[in-house]
Amino acid sequence: MTLYGIDVSNHQREFNFAAAKREGFVFATHKVTESDDYRDPYWPRARDQMREHFPGLFGGYHFARNDVDVNRQADALLAHLGDPSIPVQLDYEDTDTRGSIDNMKALIRAIEDRGMRVFANYLPRWYWTGHMGAPRLDGTPPIWNSHYVNGTGYASVLYPGDSHAGWAEFHTDAPRVVILQFSERGQVAGQSIDVNAFRGTEQELRALFGSAQPKGEPVTDLVEQGAGQLHPQPGRLRPIARPQNVNPSTRTPDEPWPYDMWCDIWNETVFDGYDIRPEYADVPDDMGRSLVALVQTVAARQVREKVQLDRIESKLDRILGEKKL
Repeated sequence: MTLYGIDVSNHQREFNFAAAKREGFVFATHKVTESDDYRDPYWPRARDQMREHFPGLFGGYHFARNDVDVNRQADALLAHLGDPSIPVQLDYEDTDTRGSIDNMKALIRAIEDRGMRVFANYLPRWYWTGHMGAPRLDGTPPIWNSHYVNGTGYASVLYPGDSHAGWAEFHTDAPRVVILQFSERGQVAGQSIDVNAFRGTEQELRALFGSAQPKGEPVTDLVEQGAGQLHPQPGRLRPIARPQNVNPSTRTPDEPWPYDMWCDIWNETVFDGYDIRPEYADVPDDMGRSLVALVQTVAARQVREKVQLDRIESKLDRILGEKKL
Protein backbone atom coordinates (compact mmCIF):
# COMPACT_ATOMS: atom_id res chain seq x y z
CA MET A 1 0.00 0.00 0.00
CA THR A 2 1.27 3.49 -0.88
CA LEU A 3 0.08 6.54 1.06
CA TYR A 4 0.73 10.10 -0.09
CA GLY A 5 1.61 13.20 1.88
CA ILE A 6 2.57 16.84 1.49
CA ASP A 7 5.04 19.23 3.05
CA VAL A 8 4.46 22.94 2.73
CA SER A 9 5.79 26.22 4.07
CA ASN A 10 5.32 29.98 3.91
CA HIS A 11 5.76 29.72 0.13
CA GLN A 12 2.25 28.24 -0.06
CA ARG A 13 0.92 30.92 2.29
CA GLU A 14 -2.55 29.97 3.62
CA PHE A 15 -2.54 26.48 2.16
CA ASN A 16 -5.87 24.64 1.88
CA PHE A 17 -5.26 21.56 4.02
CA ALA A 18 -8.93 20.57 3.89
CA ALA A 19 -8.75 20.36 0.09
CA ALA A 20 -5.57 18.26 0.28
CA LYS A 21 -7.34 15.86 2.60
CA ARG A 22 -10.32 15.62 0.23
CA GLU A 23 -7.93 14.85 -2.61
CA GLY A 24 -6.74 11.75 -0.75
CA PHE A 25 -3.54 12.86 0.98
CA VAL A 26 -2.95 11.13 4.29
CA PHE A 27 -0.13 13.00 6.05
CA ALA A 28 1.33 16.50 6.11
CA THR A 29 4.18 18.56 7.51
CA HIS A 30 4.81 22.31 7.53
CA LYS A 31 7.88 24.43 8.13
CA VAL A 32 8.28 25.78 11.65
CA THR A 33 11.71 27.37 11.83
CA GLU A 34 15.00 27.86 10.00
CA SER A 35 18.33 28.45 11.71
CA ASP A 36 17.83 30.32 14.99
CA ASP A 37 16.16 33.45 13.67
CA TYR A 38 13.43 32.54 11.18
CA ARG A 39 9.96 31.59 12.37
CA ASP A 40 7.49 30.64 9.65
CA PRO A 41 4.56 33.06 10.11
CA TYR A 42 2.08 30.54 8.67
CA TRP A 43 3.03 27.74 11.08
CA PRO A 44 0.47 28.50 13.85
CA ARG A 45 -2.38 28.41 11.33
CA ALA A 46 -0.96 25.33 9.61
CA ARG A 47 -0.55 23.55 12.95
CA ASP A 48 -4.23 24.05 13.78
CA GLN A 49 -5.36 23.10 10.27
CA MET A 50 -3.27 19.92 10.20
CA ARG A 51 -4.45 18.96 13.67
CA GLU A 52 -8.02 19.19 12.36
CA HIS A 53 -7.58 17.50 8.99
CA PHE A 54 -4.60 15.18 9.60
CA PRO A 55 -4.95 14.19 13.29
CA GLY A 56 -2.02 12.08 14.43
CA LEU A 57 -0.44 12.26 10.98
CA PHE A 58 1.17 15.69 10.90
CA GLY A 59 4.38 17.32 12.03
CA GLY A 60 6.53 20.41 11.75
CA TYR A 61 9.98 20.71 10.24
CA HIS A 62 13.09 22.66 11.06
CA PHE A 63 15.52 23.69 8.31
CA ALA A 64 19.01 23.30 9.77
CA ARG A 65 21.85 25.75 9.23
CA ASN A 66 25.19 24.07 9.80
CA ASP A 67 27.07 27.19 10.90
CA VAL A 68 24.58 28.15 13.64
CA ASP A 69 24.76 26.87 17.21
CA VAL A 70 22.57 23.79 17.57
CA ASN A 71 21.23 24.85 20.97
CA ARG A 72 20.04 28.20 19.66
CA GLN A 73 18.33 26.42 16.77
CA ALA A 74 16.62 23.96 19.13
CA ASP A 75 15.49 26.78 21.41
CA ALA A 76 13.96 28.65 18.47
CA LEU A 77 12.17 25.51 17.28
CA LEU A 78 10.71 24.77 20.70
CA ALA A 79 9.54 28.35 21.16
CA HIS A 80 7.68 28.47 17.83
CA LEU A 81 6.47 24.85 17.70
CA GLY A 82 3.96 25.62 20.43
CA ASP A 83 3.51 21.99 21.49
CA PRO A 84 6.57 19.77 22.11
CA SER A 85 4.48 16.64 21.52
CA ILE A 86 4.19 17.50 17.81
CA PRO A 87 6.66 15.25 15.95
CA VAL A 88 9.57 17.07 14.32
CA GLN A 89 11.00 16.48 10.87
CA LEU A 90 14.61 17.64 10.61
CA ASP A 91 15.46 19.13 7.21
CA TYR A 92 19.23 18.68 6.85
CA GLU A 93 20.33 19.98 3.45
CA ASP A 94 22.10 23.30 3.97
CA THR A 95 24.14 23.75 0.76
CA ASP A 96 25.72 27.02 1.92
CA THR A 97 28.02 25.15 4.31
CA ARG A 98 29.33 21.61 4.48
CA GLY A 99 27.32 19.30 6.70
CA SER A 100 28.74 16.67 9.03
CA ILE A 101 27.42 13.67 10.89
CA ASP A 102 28.61 15.15 14.19
CA ASN A 103 26.77 18.40 13.57
CA MET A 104 23.61 16.59 12.51
CA LYS A 105 23.62 14.31 15.55
CA ALA A 106 24.32 17.25 17.86
CA LEU A 107 21.29 19.09 16.50
CA ILE A 108 19.08 16.01 16.91
CA ARG A 109 20.27 15.64 20.51
CA ALA A 110 19.62 19.32 21.21
CA ILE A 111 16.08 19.02 19.85
CA GLU A 112 15.30 15.87 21.81
CA ASP A 113 16.93 17.15 24.98
CA ARG A 114 14.18 19.77 25.00
CA GLY A 115 11.43 17.18 25.03
CA MET A 116 10.71 17.11 21.29
CA ARG A 117 11.06 14.07 19.06
CA VAL A 118 12.65 13.85 15.61
CA PHE A 119 10.47 11.27 13.86
CA ALA A 120 12.19 11.56 10.46
CA ASN A 121 15.34 13.08 9.04
CA TYR A 122 14.90 14.73 5.64
CA LEU A 123 18.35 13.90 4.29
CA PRO A 124 18.54 13.70 0.49
CA ARG A 125 20.99 11.11 -0.79
CA TRP A 126 22.66 13.70 -3.00
CA TYR A 127 23.38 15.84 0.07
CA TRP A 128 24.54 12.91 2.18
CA THR A 129 27.08 11.90 -0.50
CA GLY A 130 28.07 15.26 -2.00
CA HIS A 131 28.02 17.53 1.06
CA MET A 132 28.71 15.16 3.95
CA GLY A 133 31.05 12.57 2.45
CA ALA A 134 28.57 9.68 2.91
CA PRO A 135 29.18 9.04 6.64
CA ARG A 136 27.56 6.13 8.46
CA LEU A 137 24.14 7.00 9.81
CA ASP A 138 23.79 4.36 12.53
CA GLY A 139 21.59 5.53 15.38
CA THR A 140 19.97 8.43 13.51
CA PRO A 141 16.23 8.77 12.83
CA PRO A 142 14.48 7.15 9.85
CA ILE A 143 15.32 8.81 6.54
CA TRP A 144 13.05 11.00 4.45
CA ASN A 145 14.81 10.89 1.08
CA SER A 146 14.22 12.97 -2.05
CA HIS A 147 14.55 11.74 -5.61
CA TYR A 148 12.54 13.75 -8.13
CA VAL A 149 10.82 12.56 -11.27
CA ASN A 150 10.10 14.71 -14.30
CA GLY A 151 6.81 16.37 -15.05
CA THR A 152 3.97 17.83 -13.05
CA GLY A 153 0.56 16.49 -12.13
CA TYR A 154 -1.25 14.37 -9.57
CA ALA A 155 0.92 12.57 -7.03
CA SER A 156 -0.52 9.15 -7.82
CA VAL A 157 0.37 9.65 -11.49
CA LEU A 158 3.87 11.01 -10.86
CA TYR A 159 4.85 8.40 -8.27
CA PRO A 160 7.62 6.19 -9.78
CA GLY A 161 6.69 3.05 -7.83
CA ASP A 162 7.71 1.13 -4.72
CA SER A 163 10.86 -0.24 -6.38
CA HIS A 164 12.20 3.18 -7.40
CA ALA A 165 15.88 3.91 -6.65
CA GLY A 166 14.86 6.57 -4.15
CA TRP A 167 13.83 3.81 -1.74
CA ALA A 168 17.24 2.10 -1.72
CA GLU A 169 19.08 2.00 1.61
CA PHE A 170 21.96 4.42 2.06
CA HIS A 171 24.30 1.78 3.47
CA THR A 172 24.16 -1.44 5.45
CA ASP A 173 22.65 -0.81 8.90
CA ALA A 174 21.56 2.69 7.90
CA PRO A 175 18.09 3.83 9.00
CA ARG A 176 15.38 2.85 6.52
CA VAL A 177 14.10 5.28 3.92
CA VAL A 178 10.57 5.57 5.28
CA ILE A 179 9.30 8.49 3.19
CA LEU A 180 10.26 9.46 -0.35
CA GLN A 181 9.75 12.94 -1.74
CA PHE A 182 9.44 12.23 -5.44
CA SER A 183 8.37 15.59 -6.88
CA GLU A 184 8.32 19.27 -6.06
CA ARG A 185 5.64 19.92 -8.66
CA GLY A 186 2.72 17.83 -7.53
CA GLN A 187 -0.67 19.42 -8.13
CA VAL A 188 -2.41 19.65 -4.77
CA ALA A 189 -5.27 21.93 -3.72
CA GLY A 190 -4.64 24.19 -6.71
CA GLN A 191 -0.92 24.63 -6.02
CA SER A 192 2.33 23.04 -7.19
CA ILE A 193 4.04 21.62 -4.10
CA ASP A 194 6.29 18.85 -2.73
CA VAL A 195 4.62 15.44 -2.68
CA ASN A 196 5.77 12.37 -0.82
CA ALA A 197 5.07 8.64 -0.54
CA PHE A 198 5.00 6.16 2.34
CA ARG A 199 5.05 2.41 1.70
CA GLY A 200 2.87 0.72 4.28
CA THR A 201 -0.40 0.86 6.15
CA GLU A 202 -1.92 3.84 7.90
CA GLN A 203 -1.27 2.11 11.22
CA GLU A 204 2.43 1.86 10.38
CA LEU A 205 2.45 5.49 9.32
CA ARG A 206 0.83 6.49 12.60
CA ALA A 207 3.53 4.56 14.41
CA LEU A 208 6.16 6.57 12.55
CA PHE A 209 4.52 9.84 13.56
CA GLY A 210 4.22 8.53 17.09
CA SER A 211 0.44 8.44 17.36
CA ALA A 212 -0.06 4.65 17.36
CA GLN A 213 0.66 4.09 21.03
CA PRO A 214 -1.21 5.87 23.84
CA LYS A 215 0.96 7.70 26.30
CA GLY A 216 1.57 5.66 29.42
CA GLU A 217 4.21 4.70 31.90
CA PRO A 218 7.85 5.03 30.87
CA VAL A 219 9.67 1.96 29.60
CA THR A 220 10.96 -0.22 32.42
CA ASP A 221 14.56 -1.25 32.87
CA LEU A 222 13.52 -4.84 32.15
CA VAL A 223 12.43 -3.91 28.66
CA GLU A 224 15.57 -1.91 27.95
CA GLN A 225 17.81 -4.66 29.24
CA GLY A 226 15.89 -7.34 27.40
CA ALA A 227 16.16 -5.60 24.04
CA GLY A 228 19.85 -4.88 24.51
CA GLN A 229 20.97 -8.16 26.05
CA LEU A 230 19.23 -10.85 24.03
CA HIS A 231 21.89 -13.48 23.54
CA PRO A 232 21.93 -17.28 23.87
CA GLN A 233 24.82 -17.21 26.32
CA PRO A 234 23.94 -15.70 29.72
CA GLY A 235 25.95 -12.75 30.87
CA ARG A 236 27.11 -11.63 27.44
CA LEU A 237 25.80 -8.26 26.33
CA ARG A 238 24.92 -7.54 22.73
CA PRO A 239 23.74 -4.09 21.60
CA ILE A 240 20.72 -3.77 19.35
CA ALA A 241 22.01 -4.41 15.84
CA ARG A 242 19.51 -2.12 14.09
CA PRO A 243 18.39 0.61 16.49
CA GLN A 244 16.41 2.21 13.67
CA ASN A 245 14.04 -0.76 13.80
CA VAL A 246 13.01 -0.01 17.36
CA ASN A 247 9.30 0.69 17.58
CA PRO A 248 9.06 4.30 16.31
CA SER A 249 6.46 5.16 18.93
CA THR A 250 9.31 5.46 21.41
CA ARG A 251 11.20 8.68 21.87
CA THR A 252 14.67 7.43 21.01
CA PRO A 253 16.33 4.14 19.99
CA ASP A 254 17.61 3.95 23.58
CA GLU A 255 14.06 3.30 24.80
CA PRO A 256 12.93 0.12 22.99
CA TRP A 257 9.53 -1.47 23.49
CA PRO A 258 8.75 -5.22 23.59
CA TYR A 259 8.22 -5.14 19.80
CA ASP A 260 11.98 -4.98 19.37
CA MET A 261 12.51 -7.72 21.91
CA TRP A 262 10.27 -10.17 20.08
CA CYS A 263 11.84 -9.33 16.72
CA ASP A 264 15.24 -9.97 18.26
CA ILE A 265 14.11 -13.26 19.78
CA TRP A 266 12.79 -14.35 16.41
CA ASN A 267 16.06 -13.44 14.68
CA GLU A 268 18.16 -15.20 17.30
CA THR A 269 16.18 -18.43 17.56
CA VAL A 270 15.05 -18.83 13.96
CA PHE A 271 17.38 -17.06 11.53
CA ASP A 272 20.56 -17.56 13.55
CA GLY A 273 19.69 -21.22 13.92
CA TYR A 274 20.40 -21.81 17.61
CA ASP A 275 19.36 -25.38 18.33
CA ILE A 276 16.74 -26.35 20.88
CA ARG A 277 18.22 -29.35 22.66
CA PRO A 278 16.23 -31.32 25.26
CA GLU A 279 19.02 -31.00 27.82
CA TYR A 280 18.35 -27.24 27.97
CA ALA A 281 15.19 -28.16 29.89
CA ASP A 282 17.32 -29.27 32.84
CA VAL A 283 19.08 -25.92 33.23
CA PRO A 284 18.05 -24.28 36.55
CA ASP A 285 15.79 -21.26 36.21
CA ASP A 286 17.89 -19.08 38.52
CA MET A 287 21.01 -18.83 36.33
CA GLY A 288 20.20 -15.35 35.07
CA ARG A 289 19.77 -16.45 31.50
CA SER A 290 18.93 -14.08 28.68
CA LEU A 291 15.46 -13.99 27.16
CA VAL A 292 16.62 -16.04 24.20
CA ALA A 293 17.97 -18.73 26.50
CA LEU A 294 14.67 -18.66 28.37
CA VAL A 295 12.74 -19.17 25.14
CA GLN A 296 15.09 -21.99 24.19
CA THR A 297 14.53 -23.68 27.54
CA VAL A 298 10.75 -23.45 27.23
CA ALA A 299 10.91 -24.85 23.71
CA ALA A 300 13.28 -27.62 24.84
CA ARG A 301 10.89 -28.62 27.57
CA GLN A 302 8.10 -28.79 25.03
CA VAL A 303 10.28 -31.00 22.82
CA ARG A 304 11.10 -33.31 25.73
CA GLU A 305 7.45 -33.55 26.78
CA LYS A 306 6.45 -34.39 23.22
CA VAL A 307 9.05 -37.16 23.10
CA GLN A 308 7.68 -38.54 26.35
CA LEU A 309 4.09 -38.38 25.08
CA ASP A 310 5.12 -40.11 21.86
CA ARG A 311 6.67 -42.92 23.90
CA ILE A 312 3.52 -43.29 26.02
CA GLU A 313 1.30 -43.36 22.94
CA SER A 314 3.56 -45.96 21.33
CA LYS A 315 3.44 -48.12 24.46
CA LEU A 316 -0.36 -47.86 24.65
CA ASP A 317 -0.67 -48.81 21.00
CA ARG A 318 1.51 -51.85 21.63
CA ILE A 319 -0.52 -52.92 24.69
CA LEU A 320 -3.81 -52.45 22.87
CA GLY A 321 -2.45 -54.36 19.93
CA GLU A 322 -1.44 -57.28 22.14
CA LYS A 323 -4.91 -57.40 23.74
CA LYS A 324 -6.55 -57.60 20.31
CA LEU A 325 -4.36 -60.57 19.49
